[in-house]
Amino acid sequence: MEIIFIAGIHGVGKTYYCNSLNDGIQNYSASDLIRNYKVIVDKNVSEIEENQNYLLNALAELKDKKIYLDGHFCLLGDGNIIKRIPLEIFKEINITKIILLFSESKQICERLKKRDGKEYSLELLEKFQNEEVKYGEEVSRVLGIPLIKVKV
Repeated sequence: MEIIFIAGIHGVGKTYYCNSLNDGIQNYSASDLIRNYKVIVDKNVSEIEENQNYLLNALAELKDKKIYLDGHFCLLGDGNIIKRIPLEIFKEINITKIILLFSESKQICERLKKRDGKEYSLELLEKFQNEEVKYGEEVSRVLGIPLIKVKV
């Protein structure tokens, strides 16, 4: 299976971006795939490795030849602590290409407030997005996966 990973923080526009491609390739949200195995109530994640194992199981069940997988390199843990998803998970997913989305923090803040009814500080979103981009670039470099950054 060919997996093109569409990455970015919550509210950056991953799903919208995938839908706008309109190229017939199926889009799957990592969090939706994880929800097949457990209930997710909040954007803050405490069981990162457990959730990623659920994601790997869900991906193994897919029969598509090529997909977009929208997800994250980093997640917000308890207390809004930014946590990296272990590099081993990205090795196992076997991503063939990364499209890393980024946007203005103020715009992301407005989207999250409108979509989720939750307000995040601009400082947290900027820090979160900077870490997402930094780690995405690192994963790309370490695993030799092509990376394209797209401002949305």
